[in-house]
Amino acid sequence: MGGIGCYSSEMLPDGGPHDRGEHAAVTDVRAPVPLHFPTEAEMPESTLHLTLRTFLYQLLLFTFGESCCIGSEQFVYWRASDPKTCLAPDAFLKLQKTACVSSRRS
Repeated sequence: MGGIGCYSSEMLPDGGPHDRGEHAAVTDVRAPVPLHFPTEAEMPESTLHLTLRTFLYQLLLFTFGESCCIGSEQFVYWRASDPKTCLAPDAFLKLQKTACVSSRRS
């Protein structure tokens, strides 16, 4: 059974182009421009801000423990094509730890 992604050829009206070995010709109009996604930025932080941010992170860690991904001061990019649409929240919590990439526990 051939198909595209999760669709079988029976679901497509004509079986789809992938079943017949046909592919649309792709022509690049311009050369690709490499994107740079910064991993850090210089941000002034007062002692009070650092203390409160650390407390919030520790509180989330204590409350949710190993069941969630918890992070602090890590860039989050909203669009894969735009490195300018990002933020670095003081703390964040991702439910369901199954897809957690890394943890910053020491």
